[in-house]
Amino acid sequence: MMEQILFDEHLSRRLLRYLPVDLDVTATTVRRKGWLSQRNGELLRLAAQAPDVDVLITADKAMLTQQNERTLPLPVIVLAPSRRHNETRASLMSGHVADLLRQDLDNRFYVVGQAPTTEREFKRIGKLLKRGSARGKGSDRGH
Repeated sequence: MMEQILFDEHLSRRLLRYLPVDLDVTATTVRRKGWLSQRNGELLRLAAQAPDVDVLITADKAMLTQQNERTLPLPVIVLAPSRRHNETRASLMSGHVADLLRQDLDNRFYVVGQAPTTEREFKRIGKLLKRGSARGKGSDRGH
């Protein structure tokens, strides 16, 4: 199955080299598409309309709370590496992301990595998101 991946703003297309060679994938970036600084909702709309995008890969965990998963126009893989578990974006690409790309993906969020699991971790992320919003970042801004 051929997958055409769009890497969000702060992800390098070079992450593609960490995928196993048996996967038939191509990639482009938000920068290459000319879609820098788009709000997440607009970015999702543009990506869904592009004939060369099957899945969006992002490190923007805020997208999980900003977008309604039931109305996602394409699958979104959210990289959430944990230093505590010695995860890196590269290790996630070679493991969990590669496993996902071997499947038919639904239009929903796929969080790979050690995502928050306790109420305390969720509250901490919520505080960080609010703090970022208070600094003038739009609530729907892509990062």
